[in-house]
Amino acid sequence: MANSVWVGERRLGLIRVSEIRQVAGFGALPWGRLRLGEVALGGRARLLRAGKVIAEDLRIGALATDKGPETSVTGGRRFAVAIGWTDVRAKDFIEVYERAAQAEADPELVPGYHAAAPEDEVMQGCAEVRGVGSGSPAVLAVITAGRLAVGDRVRVVREGRTVAETLRVHAVTGRDGRPIDELPADGGASVHLGYQGLRAGDTLVAYSVPSPQWTEVRSERLGVLKAGSDGVMARAGVVRLRSAAGEAQLEAGHRARVLRGDTVIADGLTIGHRHHLMVTQDRTSMEVSIDFPYLRPDDVIEPYQVIPADQEPPGRRPESTRLLVGVTVLLGTLGLCSGWGAVEGVRIALRDEEAWPLAMTAFLGLGTVMLGSLLVYGHMYQAKLRRRYREKG
Repeated sequence: MANSVWVGERRLGLIRVSEIRQVAGFGALPWGRLRLGEVALGGRARLLRAGKVIAEDLRIGALATDKGPETSVTGGRRFAVAIGWTDVRAKDFIEVYERAAQAEADPELVPGYHAAAPEDEVMQGCAEVRGVGSGSPAVLAVITAGRLAVGDRVRVVREGRTVAETLRVHAVTGRDGRPIDELPADGGASVHLGYQGLRAGDTLVAYSVPSPQWTEVRSERLGVLKAGSDGVMARAGVVRLRSAAGEAQLEAGHRARVLRGDTVIADGLTIGHRHHLMVTQDRTSMEVSIDFPYLRPDDVIEPYQVIPADQEPPGRRPESTRLLVGVTVLLGTLGLCSGWGAVEGVRIALRDEEAWPLAMTAFLGLGTVMLGSLLVYGHMYQAKLRRRYREKG
């Protein structure tokens, strides 16, 4: 098992974005439903699209329901959320988490996953906090150097010492109350960091880090029903779970991490094999092996692939040729039987001069057309999937 910065991470919630809405003071924000857990202001987050991690080291800077601003939201509710990232789309997922830290460490000073060495950081600008509103996370700030824009990474410096790390600029509001893209150089404006501990005189330092060269794309999450071990490998009976896995399908050789409860307890593992046991409308059960002999029932396996950051996720793998042939034979046989019944209906109607065979003919003819259309559409869809899968490697 490889060492990993993920070990110890605690998952707090999972938000599925359904649409983008305009929110006063922020502009366009993602609006969605919390599927799991609970999220609160200040929580760390990552953005996933079709299973691929698009952005890391984000922050929950604002939560708003139809009733107004909230400090926390529980599972099942719909709300708008600011995460300090402008390119969010419908069907994206926002995963909220808490990074592992030493017991005595200040959680606000725990660096992000994409933190860089000081010599690799590029300072974008600085702003001084001139005023703090009571009960509002927005502060009045004035540019002192460079620029400070929505989405920038920010740290808070107080009397030469960093007091908060890996924050994001969620919104900048002009004097007229309208959202703007960056803090103006010719005067102050309200800046929203989603951080409650700011004081007048604090310095906001905006900086950038090198773009990551690699990212991950996740496959289906697997819930462990039963597990056995030979001391080296674990063999587990698992079922697929609803998750942010997107279209990627599980394959032998994929990497994996294991969650116990809400906490990542192991990472850098490998899926040894997979074998489907049963496929139903509600869930798919299978057997997998993984090089983690301490696996227990109720653990969750989270498989993933590491890909270049600029590469599209591989997408859903096309169905096997054997399955396509079987479905084609089945639907083709049904179509032939339906067509034969329609021909017989016409023959009986002409011979006996009765109306009911014509109704049967119309019904069976419609069935023949529908089955033929399903066959044609299915093959065209699978051909498109195969072409897309080949293009993505």
